[in-house]
Amino acid sequence: MSNQSAGTQCQSGQRSNWSENIDYTPSCYFQPRSIDDLKEIVRRANNEGKKLRARGSGHSWNDAIATDGFSVDTSRMSPEGDSSQQVTWEKHSENGREYYLMSVPPGLTQGELTKLAQDKGCPFPTQGPAPDITIAGFVANGCHGTGWSEGTIAELVYGIDILIADGTVLHFDVNTVPETLKDLGLSPAQLMDIVRVNLGSLGIITRLTFKLEVDGFNLRVGTDTVTMTDVLDRNDPSKLRRIVEENDYIELFWYPYNNFTFSFFEPYFVPQGPEKDQLLVMAFSRTNDPVSPGSEAAVGLGNLMDLLAPMGAYIGKQIEKNKYIVPSVSSMTVLNWKAKFGLIHNLVIKPRSAFLYQTKYFKDFYDLSFTVPMAGEAGFKDAVDAWYQTVDRMEAWRNDKNRFPYPINLLVHARFVKNSTAVLSPAYQPAGSDTHTCFIEYLSFGAGTLKDHFGDFTGDFFSAEHGGGWKKFGGMPHWGKYLEVVPGLVDYVRSILTASGAGEDQSRLDRFLAVRDRLDPKKLFTNRFIGEILDGEESTRAAGLMSFSVDEAEPADLAKNAGKAGNGAALPQQVFSVDPGRFESAIRDHVRRERDGSQFEMFHDPGSNSGHLVDEYGEVILFGYDYDKNAQQVTYCLLTSSTHLAPQQIFYRIGEFLQ
Repeated sequence: MSNQSAGTQCQSGQRSNWSENIDYTPSCYFQPRSIDDLKEIVRRANNEGKKLRARGSGHSWNDAIATDGFSVDTSRMSPEGDSSQQVTWEKHSENGREYYLMSVPPGLTQGELTKLAQDKGCPFPTQGPAPDITIAGFVANGCHGTGWSEGTIAELVYGIDILIADGTVLHFDVNTVPETLKDLGLSPAQLMDIVRVNLGSLGIITRLTFKLEVDGFNLRVGTDTVTMTDVLDRNDPSKLRRIVEENDYIELFWYPYNNFTFSFFEPYFVPQGPEKDQLLVMAFSRTNDPVSPGSEAAVGLGNLMDLLAPMGAYIGKQIEKNKYIVPSVSSMTVLNWKAKFGLIHNLVIKPRSAFLYQTKYFKDFYDLSFTVPMAGEAGFKDAVDAWYQTVDRMEAWRNDKNRFPYPINLLVHARFVKNSTAVLSPAYQPAGSDTHTCFIEYLSFGAGTLKDHFGDFTGDFFSAEHGGGWKKFGGMPHWGKYLEVVPGLVDYVRSILTASGAGEDQSRLDRFLAVRDRLDPKKLFTNRFIGEILDGEESTRAAGLMSFSVDEAEPADLAKNAGKAGNGAALPQQVFSVDPGRFESAIRDHVRRERDGSQFEMFHDPGSNSGHLVDEYGEVILFGYDYDKNAQQVTYCLLTSSTHLAPQQIFYRIGEFLQ
C-alpha cells in the first residue's frame, strides 16, 4: 500500500486555464497541500528531468502556466485545503503608527485575503476586482491594484518565501538577505524588488507576508455616468487630471457604441459616435465616516458583474450570430450600471466592497492590457491619447465594410495607480519616482470567430502602420493578459528590460537574471513563454505546448418575420396594444415581476428605442421597439434568441410586463 500523499499523486490529462480557452497537457498535474508535498514534487522534477510551472487559479490568457512537464496547482495550499496552512498576524508599531504583518499561504484567494484583513481593521489599500484569484499569482505577475496614490499590490509585500530548485525554502524580507545571496552585494530592498514580481521563474512561492497599516478607513461612493468627453477630451487633458486627482480611486469603463438609434432594418443600430457615448466613472474617496446603514445589501443587490459573468459565453454566441447587436449589449450593460450606481451613490462602504466589484469572473472572453507611464501634465495627455488611439482604430474597423465592425465588443477600461519598484513589474519606476501609471485594456467576447476578430484587430492596432499601438507610450504589457496576438511583443519587452535607466549600472533584466541564475541555474521553472521573455530563446510554439479551444457557433433560433440578422436569419416581431399610461410607466421603471416563483426583469431605454428582458433562466434577450402613441401600439423586435424559450414564449413574457 502506497504512503504517497494525495498532494504528490501524478494526475494525467489535458488542463486548461479558468476560462477554458487555453489548453495544455502536462506529463503530471499535482495539487500539493503542504511544503513537504512541494519539496517531493521538485525532487521528482529534478530526478526525471522535467520542467515545472506553478499555477494557482489559472487566471491568465497566455501560456505562462502551460508546460509539458510538471504543472503544480498551489490553490489547495490554503487554510481550507490543509490545516497547516494558517494565516498569522503580528502587530507592530513604527513612528507612532501601528501596522500588522499578515502572513498567508500561496493558495489563499484575493477575496479571502482582503476579508480577513478588513475584519482585522487593516483593509488592503489597493487590490484587484476579482476575488477568486490566488494571491501568489497576483503578486508574482505584478498585477495592478487601484488608487492614484497606491502602488501595485506587490508593494505591500513585506516578506516572501520561495521553494527553489535545490528543494530548499529561502526567506526574503525588507530587512533580510539570505546567506547564500549576500555575495551579490544587494540590499534587502534591492533583492525584494527582484523577487516579489518573478513570473514564477525563481521557484514556487510558499508564503507571503503583507505589511498593512491599521488605519480603518472607509470609502464614499462617487460613481457616475457622463458623456465621454466630460472626462476624456482630446483637446483638454486637464479634465482627466481633475477627476483623477479629486478622487482617491478612479476607473473608467466604456461599453462601445452605447449611444445609438434603432431601426427595424439592418444594421438595426446606428451609433452616434464614441465621443457621445456614456462613460462609466467608478470613483471612491477615503473617509473616516461610518459605513452607511444597509450599504452592504445595496452593494450586493447592485452587483452588475454577478449578472453578466455567467452569461458571458451566451452573449458572445449571440454576437457571433448577429454582429450588429453589440451597441444593444453595451446599452444593456450601461443601464444595469446606472441601476447599480443609483443604489450606492454617495453611500459610505467598506473598501473591500468597493474594490471587489466583480465577485464572479467572466468566462469566454479575451483581455489585453498595457501600461501607460504618466509623468506630470504630459502623462495625462498620454493617457487620453492612448484611449483615443484605441477608439479611433475601432472606429476605422466599424466604418470599413470589409472588416468585422465590432472586433472589441465588450469593454475599454482604464485604471490609475502610482507605480512599482519591482523590476519586472509592468508599472515599474525607479525608487522615488513621481511617475504614475495608467493600466489601459480592451476586452472582447470570445465565442467562435470573435476570438479571431480580436486577434486580427490587435495585430492591426499594434502594427507600425498605426503607430505601434500602446507600445508607442513606452509601457509594458500586463503579464496575465492575451499577449500571443501582439506583433513583435517579445522584442519590444526585451528592449525595455535590457535598457539601463538613468543612474542605473545594470538593466532591469540583468538585475533579475543575476538572482534567477543563482536560484535556478538549470532553468527548472521555465517554459516557452518564460524562455522567450527572460532568455531571448527562440520560440518553441510548434512544440504544441498550448492550443486554443474555439466554440462552434450554434444555429440561430429565430422566427421568420420581418428584418434580417447579420447571418441572414429573420428577426421575429410582434405588435402589442398598450395603455399609454401603463407603457410609459414601464419605460420609466426597471420592472420586476414574479412568475411561478421566478423573477423577471425588463428594461427600456427610450433614448435608443431598445432594451432587454432577463428571463427566469438568467438569459438576456435584447430587443428593439417602436411605440406609436396615437395608435396605442408598440412593436417589439427580438435581436437575440434564447436557448430555453421560443420567440412566442418570449413575447408572452413581454406581454405580461405590458399588462
